[in-house]
Amino acid sequence: MNVAMQKMKWCWSWIEFQMNKVYTPKFNPMYWFGSICFYMTWILVITGIYLFLFYGISAKSAYKSIEYLTHEQWWLGGIMRSVHRYASAGLVVAAVFHTIQVFITNRYRYWRWLAWVSGVATIWILIVCGLLGYMMVWDELAIFITWISSQLVDTLPIFSKPISFAFAQQPSDFFFYIVLFGHFFTPVFLLILFMIHVIRMRNAKINPPKGLMYAILFVLIVISLIRPATSAPPADLSRLPAEINFDWFYMFFLPLIQNMSMPAVWAVLTSATLFLAFVPWYGKKRRKAAAVVKYENCTGCEQCVMDCPYEAIYVRPRTDGREWPMEAIVQPDRCASCGICVGSCDYKAIDLPFLPEAELKEKIKASSQHIVATSEGPNIFVFMCENSTPADICKQVHSKSSVACIQLPCMGMAQPSMVALPLIEGMDGVIISGCQINDCHYRWGNHWLVDRIKGERKPALRKNIDNSKIKFYLSSEVQKQDFLEAIDEFREELKERKEAEKGGKQDEK
Repeated sequence: MNVAMQKMKWCWSWIEFQMNKVYTPKFNPMYWFGSICFYMTWILVITGIYLFLFYGISAKSAYKSIEYLTHEQWWLGGIMRSVHRYASAGLVVAAVFHTIQVFITNRYRYWRWLAWVSGVATIWILIVCGLLGYMMVWDELAIFITWISSQLVDTLPIFSKPISFAFAQQPSDFFFYIVLFGHFFTPVFLLILFMIHVIRMRNAKINPPKGLMYAILFVLIVISLIRPATSAPPADLSRLPAEINFDWFYMFFLPLIQNMSMPAVWAVLTSATLFLAFVPWYGKKRRKAAAVVKYENCTGCEQCVMDCPYEAIYVRPRTDGREWPMEAIVQPDRCASCGICVGSCDYKAIDLPFLPEAELKEKIKASSQHIVATSEGPNIFVFMCENSTPADICKQVHSKSSVACIQLPCMGMAQPSMVALPLIEGMDGVIISGCQINDCHYRWGNHWLVDRIKGERKPALRKNIDNSKIKFYLSSEVQKQDFLEAIDEFREELKERKEAEKGGKQDEK
């Protein structure tokens, strides 16, 4: 299973890498599937409000009102309807790909379980909302969906009389009020689930970049103009339609009904939903220890609170009588053990038990001293993120003369003082290798470290450290060979720099 997951992750990373060539990492839609879901929802809300203004809430006027928008007001109402239709399909596609991405990249366990479970519930709410939307058109497809849905509901012991009997004749206007209410209420429930989905995430990315937003909207409008959404023939309850335009985005489970009994359909759907919902608890490995606070050093500055990607840290009034008014508290069940809080603290006040800061710095110092003493250089120290580089690459980097490396749970764990340490010990350059800027395994680790090195976020790199000797290489595991070549290129760059500096000194003499 692990081998299969690794292969799927590699394939996914390869596709992302190819997409980066086309869209650049900033606008690569594969990094923004979750945000695209939010964006599509807002498009649906806006277009849905406009469509509602013209909708006839009755069996006689529902179809006519939609046809009026589609044909007589095609220049706006028809486009609105088509954008509404294609945005709903885009929302399902983005949600499915987001789910696949989260699963393949192993971003659903432990502290992320709430986001996963709420995501599974969101998909079913989307389907219900979409089916209710099809019913509102009241064409032949609406009859088919209504009949099947009523049979499914009749299987449950809710109503004393089968509701499918209500469709033996033309339904009352009250039916359309119920469908309309359901179609409008489910998005409210959807937004609540969205809030639950991101409630444990600090600085949740709920909007894609503006350029990507404009591009998505442009594509939706173009498709709407080329292939406008249209209705099937009007509903006729005297007969079931012999042929319908099937929508696999929202009706993928309906073919089951043709070959299975209704109780069996419920059993399959329920089992599949429960199986997906409990995925975070299948085959769990031993979880790494949570970060711990050293209260004798904690100043209650809240930098770790602001940097923690999963809101696993908060501050409370001091309990130990020390001079600082506040102290940090780690919630172990939410802690990702990523070390970003270590990178955000300049007071040695927070630590990972399995990778103590003092031991880590001592290892960096010893490795740097060894390389400087045994190699002519240029000497390079490499900080690696465990999630962006293959496990064996650190050994290959070590095999290069004049290069030392160390792996961290996340690039964001590297404090500026850690990054500066090899340069202080005489190394010529530092490479920091992490996930692509919008694809950090722990959401914001690479962002925070880049900002710290630039001096735009605390703790900042000391001003007496030459940050031109620090190079970032943001990549994925499929760029293994590119990464090794980047080390050689940086070494040549440092070599030329040293020779230029040496020549300049000779000229001064």
